[in-house]
Amino acid sequence: MYQDRKTTILQSEFGRNVDKFRILFLIVFMWLVVGFVGGIPHKITYDKRSLIIDGQRVLLISGSVHYPRSTPSMWRPILQQTKAAGINLIDTYVFWDVHEPQKGVFNFEGNADISHFLDICKDLGLYVNLRIGPYVRDNNAIAN
Repeated sequence: MYQDRKTTILQSEFGRNVDKFRILFLIVFMWLVVGFVGGIPHKITYDKRSLIIDGQRVLLISGSVHYPRSTPSMWRPILQQTKAAGINLIDTYVFWDVHEPQKGVFNFEGNADISHFLDICKDLGLYVNLRIGPYVRDNNAIAN
């Protein structure tokens, strides 16, 4: 990381530049996601070191749990084990192809019950980075 007169540039793991505007966007996004957990507003600020949530510095450690890839009865044990491993931020996509398998036909039941999944996260005190689509990045794709 370095700083010049106009902007602070951070290198992400993918080598893209992240400027102050993107950092501000992240803070606003986190405020929207974290700021109203359980309907209770939280005070979220940022300084040069970290996010500060309700006056406490928070180091967010993320792990991915994709709710449609397991059954609802598995969600709580998976999330409990994830939290026990030190993860405090669950990263998950919104799987539009699961929620709208055909145009105009919606599914929010069974392993597509995102509301239930998020309620469990809230109950366990986990933050959530909800990655709203329309696409899910296929990490297992083979490059041609």
